[in-house]
Formats: sequence, structure tokens, C-alpha cells
Amino acid sequence: MANPNPDEGSVGQTKRYAERLQFSQLIAENPNRFGNFAEIKLPPVDPLSNDTTFEELTYVGYNPDLEVLEAVIEIKQPSGYLGDHSSPGSYEYIRFYVDTGSGFQHAGLVAINVHDLPNVTDCAKRATKPLSYAASVQYSPLNSEDCDDPVLPLVRAILSWQSVPTSPTFPVTWGNSLDCHIPLKTGPTTILDVTEDRSILPMKAKDRAAVPSIPIPPPDRVPLTLAQLAELYSGMEDQVPTHRFGYVEAHSALSAPAASSGLVANQMAEFAALKIDWSDIVGTLAKKDADVTFEQLDCVGLEGVPGFERLVATFRIKESAGYSGNLCSAGSYEYVAFWADWDNMSKFTYLGTVPVKVHDINRHTGKDLCYMAVLPVDLSEHSSGSEIPKIARIRAVLSWAVPPSTTNPNDLNFWGNSIDTLVCFPIEKTECLDDMMPQPSTLSDMFPGPMATIAAAPPERTSQKIQRIPNLVSSQSATRPPASAC
Repeated sequence: MANPNPDEGSVGQTKRYAERLQFSQLIAENPNRFGNFAEIKLPPVDPLSNDTTFEELTYVGYNPDLEVLEAVIEIKQPSGYLGDHSSPGSYEYIRFYVDTGSGFQHAGLVAINVHDLPNVTDCAKRATKPLSYAASVQYSPLNSEDCDDPVLPLVRAILSWQSVPTSPTFPVTWGNSLDCHIPLKTGPTTILDVTEDRSILPMKAKDRAAVPSIPIPPPDRVPLTLAQLAELYSGMEDQVPTHRFGYVEAHSALSAPAASSGLVANQMAEFAALKIDWSDIVGTLAKKDADVTFEQLDCVGLEGVPGFERLVATFRIKESAGYSGNLCSAGSYEYVAFWADWDNMSKFTYLGTVPVKVHDINRHTGKDLCYMAVLPVDLSEHSSGSEIPKIARIRAVLSWAVPPSTTNPNDLNFWGNSIDTLVCFPIEKTECLDDMMPQPSTLSDMFPGPMATIAAAPPERTSQKIQRIPNLVSSQSATRPPASAC
């Protein structure tokens, strides 16, 4: 059980805290009070920008199969959010922009309702801050290309407390922004694509118009064999070592429930035929776990309203090769297992595992690609009847190519890592606060463009997509519609 920590200092005594409580009034008196709007010919009183003392955007990612952009934020302080859960609180606004090559275009706006929540410590004397929240918008691009032409747009997410971002360069007072490249889901190969690929010279516009853009049914994409992977990564040993592309076969021997000399002998022979040192691979894999050279789990958060919650894990793909083939192949999976310590008592319950498809993707930027995994969860049993917010510790475990353990939350495979975070369960409010909450229609009127619903509830189409994700093992999935704002 978590207990108050009386020794922990309060940010409530600082000057900035007083300014937050009067933020709207101060801006009304002088829109350039904090020096963020130089075009307004009023002198700044107390310059302040991108202050992350109270909240911080920690990650932005994308899931090509779900066509969802996601942001994770941390709430760091016990107060400064305009009231506890018996009040309307305040809002963290997150606006997404995407640049596919012609400048940033608006992709959606969400708002997360936040409140004051006293600092506490759990049974292990760990502080229960920061708290991680997630919010998403649907992003279904129109310019996805075929598998030979990956499209890697730059996404920008802007977090701003109590002030709605209105442009990609919006001057944030409290909050920050993050950029990251994302992969788009490829469209089908067409007759036009094949014609262009085989054309020696660039096709003229009239010739392009004469070729029908008819989709060609793709062949079944089966995982590459060890021999095919060895050929694919031949000459790339420094970038993709043998214990990377030979990992699945070696892991099966290392983790076999019963030792089999015959099976190992057959695998050794297969590796020897390809001039790969089996003993070196096994020895390397036995020495280390949680290698994050190729992929790294960064953030976990809780998204949703009561009755429709999702856990979100965000991770980065760091290299351009080593994922078992390009977008025209089957590629490989990054598996994310979710665990919950419901009462923050260091006792974890397994919730489910989510696979996310990844590929070799060449990119000129040299930058990481940002992905996300989503698991619907039913929190009704754990938050039912609660009159105060409940805090739980969530663990996510990332594992490449081989699913992580479903029985041991501390077990790590060689490729991947784990991360813990704290989340705050949403609770049903006893009085209706509709008139105090920002509504989608109001925001649409203020800022035209594709909008998302407020309070981090995804659009209906996105919700349906999330419910259909192929979980390996999942607890009760949330299938009820979002709860009302009351």
C-alpha cells in the first residue's frame, strides 16, 4: 500500500507555482507576459518557455498497422494542475504535425485531463511520481508507396498545458515538443510501379498516365530461412552480427524445455554448412541479456477513459538492418509483454503480449524510427468503487524475434529491455462536468482540420483497430464504448 511521504518538498511554494495558478489571468492581462509572442507589442514580464517542471512529453511514436500516432507524457508534481479529482482540474494539450516532405501538416489534437495528486511512496519506499499518460490520434496517410519505396515522415508532437498549440512552431510556456521519424504502412505494388522499376530512363508524365495503376496481388511473405538471412547479411558482419540473424535458432536450443543432443547436433551442422560458428553464437548469447543495440523500449503509459483503457509502450528501431528483411519481405516482430503491479506492492500480474512488425529500412537521415504497441485492458475490477485515483506500476518487456516470458516479469531475452512506469487509473466522477470540459466540436470550430476526440478517447475507427490487434495472450480486452464525461 502506498503512503504519504511527509518529508517530500512541495513545488507549491515556488514562484512558478503561483504563476501557474494565475496563468489565464496573467495571459489576459499581457499575452506576451512570458515572452513567447514577440509579435504582440507588449514587453515581457517574466520570460519562460518550454518549462518541463510540471509536465513533459517523453515520446512520440506510430503503429503502421493500427494507423495511430501516440504521445506519452509524464506528470511530475503533486500539485499545480488547478485542483484534485473533485474539481475540473486542467488540461494537457497535445497537437500532432507530420512532414512527408512538403512541410508540417496538422494531424490531430488531443487533451488529457490532469489533477493534483499528493506524492506518496510504495512499500519499497519508491516515489509514485512521475505518472505516465498516453494519448493518440488516427493518422491514415494518403501517400504510402509500394514496399520498394519506404516513406519515413517526420512527426512533431507539441505538449502545452492550458494553452492549445496552433502551429508547428507554437511557443510553449509549460510543456515541450518532440520530433521523430516514423514508418508508414506500404501500399500494394502496382503495374505502374513495376514499369517504373524496369524503365532505364525516368518515365515522362504522358507515359506514366498511360500505364494503369492496378494493384498486383502480393505473394505470401514467409520468414527468411537461416541460409537466406546469411546471404542477405553477407559482408555486413559489423552491422548485423551472426548472433543477431541466427538468434532464433540458437535461442530455441538454449531455452529448450528438455536438452536434445540430436537437435543441437543438427543445428550445429546447419550453421557449419553456412560457415557460421555455432559455439561463438551460443557463447555470446549466454553472456548477456537486454542488448539495446537494435531496439529499445523507452516509455509506457495509460490511455483512455473508464471502461475503455489501453496500455501503450513506445520503442525505437535504431539500425537500418538486422530485422530479417525489408518491407517486401515478412520481416520480423518486436514483442512487448505487459505486466501490472495493481496495488504497487511489487507483485506483478501478466496481462498480455503484443507483436509489432518491423523490417530493414534504409534511411538517409540516420535517425531512429519510432513505434508503439497497444494492449487493451479492463481496469473495472481494480478501480471499481474507488473515490480517489489509484496508482499502479506497469512493466513492459521488449523482446525481438522471440516472445518474452509470460510467467516471469524479471526475465529478459538477449535482444530488448524492460521498463517500469506508474499510471493513474481514471475514476468515475460523481457529478457531471460536461460544461467544464473542452469538447471536440468546440476545438474543431476554433482550429479547423482533422480532429480527435478529447480526454484521450480515440476515434471509433481507431478503437476498432486497436481491439483487433493480434495479441498472443491477452487478458480481458476492453470492448465497451468510452464512458461519458460525467
